Amino acid sequence: MVRRLADEGQINYQSWIDLFFTKGVYIFGLGLDFVESDLWWLLTYRARSKYYKNKFHVKNKISYFIPEEYEARSKSKLEVMRANDVNVVVFDKAKGLPFYSEIMNRLGKIERLCSFPMID
Repeated sequence: MVRRLADEGQINYQSWIDLFFTKGVYIFGLGLDFVESDLWWLLTYRARSKYYKNKFHVKNKISYFIPEEYEARSKSKLEVMRANDVNVVVFDKAKGLPFYSEIMNRLGKIERLCSFPMID
């Protein structure tokens, strides 16, 4: 994977993991508890690759959306996310449909402003 991503040419995507290093990733609807070690490892590896290893250039952004009501009880998890270069977005909308609707509206606006699809 490192060799493929370090190559400055066209990336041949072989799995969803490649997207964590190359495309904007928007995470919502996942609790991302610490038992989800595969995703935590991937986020940590990406941050280490970006800031310490410098084997390839990581320039994409990862955003995690969370309802405000979960912010206080998720403080330690959110701190670890921020330390691993994840943009944490706290919504004042309640959980459930209002939360998801607001995220989809904002992501739709981002896509229209960028004038290119977020997903290839």
